[in-house]
Amino acid sequence: MTDFLADLAATLIRNGSVPPDAIRGCTDAEINALMAAQNVTTLPTTFRKFLSYTGRNPYWFSRNDEADYEWLLDAKQYARETVEEYGHDFTEFEGAFIFQTHHDYMFHYFRTEDLTLPDPHFWVFRGDSPPERSEVAFSQHLRLWAEYRVRPDYPG
Repeated sequence: MTDFLADLAATLIRNGSVPPDAIRGCTDAEINALMAAQNVTTLPTTFRKFLSYTGRNPYWFSRNDEADYEWLLDAKQYARETVEEYGHDFTEFEGAFIFQTHHDYMFHYFRTEDLTLPDPHFWVFRGDSPPERSEVAFSQHLRLWAEYRVRPDYPG
């Protein structure tokens, strides 16, 4: 995973799409703080590696969603507000780890039972729809996004 991200970053730095100082990862202490803030005791291995490599500033990779360290400290509260705004009960998300939000209607998360898996599928909550399981595991999701990110017609 880290090699994959490093290879992608090197390509984007080489072609001038990303400045080298844009890639900043989280320390182990920061990752532990994220887990404490969201009241979980572990994270999937691939996601932990993602945080270590680029958790402080993932926006060089994807600019479409809120997913940086500072944001994730409060992401569970944002997710709670979203769920309750749509009239749902937040109970099923209490033990989850919210890793990405999108405005005020959607978020991506790992369910409690997925947190111990090395590379699980994630789930997506979208307002009026029931939660949906991702079609691919987290690492494959990153690979697909990376393929899009390095395309010459990438809008970012």
